[in-house]
Amino acid sequence: MSCLALAQLDQDDFAAALPLFEQALAVCRRRVGDLDPNTLTCKYNLAECHAQMGNPRLALPLAEECLRGHQQTMGGEHQDTLLAMSTLRAVHSELGHYDEALPLGRCALEGQRRTLGNEHAETQISISRVGFILQRMGDKEGALPLYEEDLRLSRRTLGSEHPETLIAIANLGSLYCSLGRHGEGLPLLREAVAGRRKVHGEDPTETQETFQELEYWEAQAAEEVEEETMSDRMRKRRRFR
Repeated sequence: MSCLALAQLDQDDFAAALPLFEQALAVCRRRVGDLDPNTLTCKYNLAECHAQMGNPRLALPLAEECLRGHQQTMGGEHQDTLLAMSTLRAVHSELGHYDEALPLGRCALEGQRRTLGNEHAETQISISRVGFILQRMGDKEGALPLYEEDLRLSRRTLGSEHPETLIAIANLGSLYCSLGRHGEGLPLLREAVAGRRKVHGEDPTETQETFQELEYWEAQAAEEVEEETMSDRMRKRRRFR
C-alpha cells in the first residue's frame, strides 16, 4: 500500500496517493503504535501530501506529531528529525505562522550545518528558507547574509545557470533593490532574467515574474535618480539667491 502511494507521489498524483497514505497510517498505528519508524514515515508522507495539495492546515497536526516522534525516538540531530523539523517549518510558513516557523528553521539549519555541512542540498534549502522567513517578517538586514550565502553556495555547487541558482540570484537582487542598493540588485535581476531565458526560452511562466520584478525596480531606481537630480537643482538655486 505504501509503495503504491509513493509511486503515485513520485508522479505528483497527490489525489490518488492521499487515501493510500491514510490507510497505511491507520494500519501502522494499529499494528506497531505511534512511535514506530514506519508510522512516523507514514505521518511524514501524509503531511507532505496534504501540503502539496495546498492543505497546510491538514498537514500541520501530522507534521507536529512526526517531529515529536522523531525527537523522542531518534534525538534532535538525526537526519529524519531535521527533515521533520524542516517540514513543520514549511507548513507554518505556508500558513503565515512566521513566529513559529523561524525557530524551527533556525534549529534545523544549525543541525544541518553541523551534521551535513554548508554545501549539502538540505542545508542550502534551509539557508534560503530562513532568509525568506526573515524577509517576510520585515527583517531584511537579517535575511541579507543568508541570501548572499545561498547564492555563493549555489554558484559553487550547482553552477550559475541551474534553476535553483537563478532563483537565488533573483531573490538577492530583489532584496538588494528593496534596501535601496539598486547598483547591486539590478545587475543580479538582469542576470536572472537572461539566465532563465537561456534555460527556458521565452516561456512566460518561467521568465515573466522575474522580468516584471526587474522592470519595477528599474523604474524605482530611475525615479530616485530623478528625485535626486531635482533636489540638487533646488539646492543650487538656493545657493545663488
